[in-house]
Amino acid sequence: MKKVEKPAMVNNESLDISSVSGLFGFLDDNRPLPLIHLGDLFIKSPSSLVFAVISASCDLQFVPESVWRSRGVKKNEARIKLRDESVLLIPGTTREIDASPTSQIVTGLIRIKNGWYSIDWHRERVFSLPHSALRSILEDRGYEHSTRLQLDRAIELQQKCFAQLGRVGLAIQPPMQKEYQIRTFKWHEEAWVEFGKTSQIEAVAFHSSKKNVAVVKYDSLTRLRNSLQEDSNLASSLASLASIFVRLHKTPLVLPDKNKPGQLNLLIDREKKKVPKIGATLEEPNVKKKGIELMLMFVEKAGAINDE
Repeated sequence: MKKVEKPAMVNNESLDISSVSGLFGFLDDNRPLPLIHLGDLFIKSPSSLVFAVISASCDLQFVPESVWRSRGVKKNEARIKLRDESVLLIPGTTREIDASPTSQIVTGLIRIKNGWYSIDWHRERVFSLPHSALRSILEDRGYEHSTRLQLDRAIELQQKCFAQLGRVGLAIQPPMQKEYQIRTFKWHEEAWVEFGKTSQIEAVAFHSSKKNVAVVKYDSLTRLRNSLQEDSNLASSLASLASIFVRLHKTPLVLPDKNKPGQLNLLIDREKKKVPKIGATLEEPNVKKKGIELMLMFVEKAGAINDE
């Protein structure tokens, strides 16, 4: 019988974790590691990004190799620093003092060149660099390491960043987009009667876990308004709603639940506002709703993405 050789076992102890830095192009030029602390800033110019160190202070402290060697301290007894250990950085953008902030995290005023600026920090873009790459990535590109945030400001910045990174974020269904046609019905002689050019009135609907809303396409607003004006009785009864068409192109309509036609709602400041005399449905209406003169029926266009 032919002997089957077992595959060689991987020796995890032989794996060099320092190869991770080289894998992504962070080459160590063997220059002395810069001494950095929590809140240290790397600044180039008012028009460039600013970077702040947000690693824990205790993780950044070390004794330079030249010092412990000159004093005869053994390597295993010295407080050394791994050259490829990660340093967490957060980018920030400068703004004039009287300008509105673009971030929820700000930290006092910083002097850059000959002016004073506020910094808006962007915690959604936190990243890390190997300690040994700080000089080649930042300092060699003109960034100066000469300013530090006040300790309380630095700790506040660090805590807000870590609160964002450490939160528990469960997966949610992304919003789905669908194309809809809008069919218009009026109540006439004890029945709902369709009118207008259905195929030309369209909307884009956005389905999410919280709200299902639709935005009427801009060109379709004119067609919808023209459809109403073609019926003199309907136009006169809805004359008081003329102003609604001005804002429909930027105000979402709340789609009705399946099999539950009802009054049309607008979504204004995250609150539903009822629209008088106009109803909404996903199926052909067959029952008169009190106070509703016009019914909008949302029909999903063929080929639309199904989010079920």
